[in-house]
Amino acid sequence: MPRESWFGKLLRHFHTHPKGRLHEFLFWAAIGVVLGVVAVLGFTQGWLSTPLSLMLAVIALCFVGWAFLPRAKTKAPPPLPQGKRGEIARNVRAAKAERKKKDDGLPPPPIRRG
Repeated sequence: MPRESWFGKLLRHFHTHPKGRLHEFLFWAAIGVVLGVVAVLGFTQGWLSTPLSLMLAVIALCFVGWAFLPRAKTKAPPPLPQGKRGEIARNVRAAKAERKKKDDGLPPPPIRRG
């Protein structure tokens, strides 16, 4: 099973932590603010040309705007039915989870003929 990347861990934190939405907002807004400060300082101090500083300012605004976008929480799966159908559904779900756990994600080897 492949390891989860740092960005995957970060997104999982944003979606599972009780204050994850606040952390996500602060993360994207901080990136936008830092880029905006770099754009303004680069322009005023002469480190960056006008087009480059304007491009950085637009990218900074995009990051801040991204932070303000609403995020939808994932819905909980519906409860399993009662009785025999529920038992079958639990067995199928467990079998799928077991198969997924065993699967290494690699495609099968190619079929060679001849």
